[in-house]
Amino acid sequence: MEINPEQERQRLAERYAEMPLEQLHKISADWDELTKIAKETLEAEIQRRGSTIPDSVKMPTPPVIPQPVVEIPIPEEPEADDEEPPAIQPDNSSGVKLVMVRSYRDLPEALLAKGSLDSAGIETFLADDNIVRMDWFWSNLIGGVKLMVSPEDFNEATAILDQPIPEKFDATDGEYLQPHCPHCGFVGYQL
Repeated sequence: MEINPEQERQRLAERYAEMPLEQLHKISADWDELTKIAKETLEAEIQRRGSTIPDSVKMPTPPVIPQPVVEIPIPEEPEADDEEPPAIQPDNSSGVKLVMVRSYRDLPEALLAKGSLDSAGIETFLADDNIVRMDWFWSNLIGGVKLMVSPEDFNEATAILDQPIPEKFDATDGEYLQPHCPHCGFVGYQL
């Protein structure tokens, strides 16, 4: 059933004319919910009575966009090497438990550590790497890129990651000596 705009305008004009001004202002508070005809008729009636609808009421209200709530579990550091680290249960259906070995602010650092563990035969997973990859500025907010391993591999992974950078090693062209910082002697310094 189609509504005749002129009949609707006439019906609303008669109804609004019977109402006190305070009630018309209460109706105008729900400006966004009124039809175009109702807005025009209501505004005309309020103006006829020598009043106005505030511009703040007539401004369209922006839609409310719900913000997602993100909870990132941060496991506590183990107190001793004997203890098993606290497990983080990822949101997956396989039920695999992983623990965080380290967290890194920068993705390249995390990828190097992951490569070290992968080459030692330890299965690894990087958590939150895509967030940091999209916008590195979020890294501190989310606690960095987390390098995850199974609880059984935690001690071995920690031992591998704690190893210092070797000062020299055998290469195909002979012995390779790592670059040193000329000021402090730090191994691994690159020009």
